[in-house]
Amino acid sequence: MVEKFIEKPAALAYSGGLDSRYLAKTLCAAGCDLLLVHATGDHIAPRDTLYAQTFAQKNKLPMLSFLFDPLHIEGIDTKERCYVCKKALFQTMRAILEKHGESGRILIDGTNRDDHAVFRPGLRALAEENIVSPLDLAGLGKEAIRAKARAMHLDDPEQKPSPCLLTRLAYGLRADAQTLKRIAEAESTLAQALTSALGFEPALRLRLTPSPLLQVECEEESLLSQQDRVRAILDQFAFLPAKLLAEQMISGFFDREGQTKAAVVLT
Repeated sequence: MVEKFIEKPAALAYSGGLDSRYLAKTLCAAGCDLLLVHATGDHIAPRDTLYAQTFAQKNKLPMLSFLFDPLHIEGIDTKERCYVCKKALFQTMRAILEKHGESGRILIDGTNRDDHAVFRPGLRALAEENIVSPLDLAGLGKEAIRAKARAMHLDDPEQKPSPCLLTRLAYGLRADAQTLKRIAEAESTLAQALTSALGFEPALRLRLTPSPLLQVECEEESLLSQQDRVRAILDQFAFLPAKLLAEQMISGFFDREGQTKAAVVLT
């Protein structure tokens, strides 16, 4: 039971992803005094913010949004970007809570037990900023959270992860607002088109390596059947030439070793 780790009013760093939505619903159902705090900015896809807002409104969960700009933080283009970003994010979040008279709340987040099994430099920031992670403390990994979400009839228990847009850029590339906006718009358009064509919404990432690379979580045959449609959309957002890659796992691309799978080149 995650609520046993919360002994006072809390503020949840709320992305609208499955972990934070499940945690929010569970804590509120248990009677916890919870405020959702959502960061917006060029690094967050607009459809992710809309999803987060819609869920909070539908479930009558109190939510506070604020603008956060990580693009000029030192180290944001390095392998430590998640560390420096989360460090600044939680410091900003505390200042926002103080401004709104909510400084007495403890800060919590949706980190789960599985996050320790992959490269997550942001975990250091959580420890340094004394952020409480109830899902992790309860020993819950992603599949356990999905199972509990299904059991409580939570909306979209199969929701795919949607990390911030900074993860689309190879280490060493400096992000700018316009590029992130193009990536977000292209991914949204691609998701709509592929969902319509394939009959399900595949997870996808448009990476800059620095040349464009589109990863889609589906069978290669299915993806290749849509390459003309994909090419047209990438051209629309000025991401051609690009490589097209069907994979079973698309997360953590820049932290994997031996990227050897062949990709189709779209020109």
